Order: sequence, then C-alpha cells, then structure tokens
Amino acid sequence: GGSPPQDNNVNNNGRGPLNGGMKLRRTHSQPPLGAVPQISIPGLDTKRKLIDYIWKEEWYGATARCQQSPGEVRHWSETRNKKGKIMWRKLPIHAVLKMGKHWQPAHYELVHTMLQMFPESAQCADENGDLPLHIIAGCKNVSSPQLAQLVLSYNPKAIQTSNSNGMLPLHRAYAGGAPPAVLQIIYNACPQAAQVIDGRSKLPIQYLRAPRER
Repeated sequence: GGSPPQDNNVNNNGRGPLNGGMKLRRTHSQPPLGAVPQISIPGLDTKRKLIDYIWKEEWYGATARCQQSPGEVRHWSETRNKKGKIMWRKLPIHAVLKMGKHWQPAHYELVHTMLQMFPESAQCADENGDLPLHIIAGCKNVSSPQLAQLVLSYNPKAIQTSNSNGMLPLHRAYAGGAPPAVLQIIYNACPQAAQVIDGRSKLPIQYLRAPRER
C-alpha cells in the first residue's frame, strides 16, 4: 500500500514519518471480530436513553442499553433552528465516535455492538455529510487503528465517499491530525485519494500546511 504522502517542511511534532514504519494489511468486507459478549449491569436505569449514556461517556452502560433496547441504535437525533434548518442530525454511532477524551476498549466494544445491531449505520451520513469513517479520521483523541479497521470493514466504499465539503476520509485524517497508524490504514485503503481535490481546492496533504485552517 505504500506510505501516505508527507510534507517534509512540516513540523510533525517529533512523531517521525507519518506511517511510523508500519505495514498494515488492507481491511476486508467482513467484521474482524466475533460477537460482542452480553453485558449485564445490576441496577441499570431502564428509564435512561442510549444517548444519555453516550453524552456522559458511560460506555459500558451504553453497550448494555443497546442490548436492552436495540431500536435506539437506529434512532436519529436532530436539532433545527427557528427557520427549520437542520443544525445537528446524528445516529448514536456518530455521537459515540465524536465523544471521549482518549481511546478505550469499552469505547470500541460499544461501536462494535452498534455496528452488529445496525450494520447500515456505517453508510449513514450526519448533517455534515460525514460517514462514521470520516468522523474517526477527523477525531484524533478517540481515533484508533482498531476503530478505523472495524468501521471500514462494514463500509469499504466509505473510503471513496466525500462529505458535504467534498472531503474524503483522507482529507479528514490529515486535517484532524489522525494518529500515524490510522492515517496509514486510510491511505492504504485508497492511495488514489491523495490526488483528490476537495471543496476547498485542497489535496489531503495540503491540510498539514495550514493547521490554522483546520
């Protein structure tokens, strides 16, 4: 798959080559893991909705709620302004992938559970036209190779899908400062994306040169 393009004039915060010397295999169309074990939490509040657990970053509680109330995994939440324009519209998986201060195994298990219950969610875009893969690429704090491979396996075509700003996941990865291993996975899945210009007339690599514009 090669290495993602780099700008040698850019300070990479001492991280070295963006590919980190890693050789990662391409992802495949089938989920890489088996079924997520059922989680039982004594005293789980049945009145709390899935989104409530997500906002508070209670990942084990959210996973248990998914198993208790599977329909909520498919529930869209949205906010409109006074003119009726949609300002915020997301599935729980979109919200989960944006949350969290750092990657945790429980966070991964929750995303895995959601994808098993609603595989089509990997093909659903939020109000910005972002698929789950775009969100993973653009959120460096919670992004991980495991999450990137998992979501990509449920929707391989996402790697060639642009959001409302014409950005592919590779644009989002560069613009969001994705970890080197995540950037490598996204690049390997579609090296040609490095030559695609987005809605701002930028190649993915050009976002490294304009950190204040991210």
